Amino acid sequence: ALSDDSLRYYVNDAAITPKGEVAVSAMRAARATDAASGASSSSSAFPFVLEQRAPNSRVFSFRAETAKDRDAWVDMFNRAIERHNRG
Repeated sequence: ALSDDSLRYYVNDAAITPKGEVAVSAMRAARATDAASGASSSSSAFPFVLEQRAPNSRVFSFRAETAKDRDAWVDMFNRAIERHNRG
């Protein structure tokens, strides 16, 4: 779940308590990729992936069901980062 100040992530859709949280202030620009990190670009297992890099070099990879959903998430991440940076 992405809010104005953080991204909370969960083990699954039914989980109530977040597994972790990343502050928007610690995020770098999100980007769309063709496949999960470490997989070849021809991999069809996870074709719609976006990556979010934190300053500590941790990479968060998120799968979307469609390219349109992935691109919408990239846009939402980047708008949240931009809003935070503007203050």
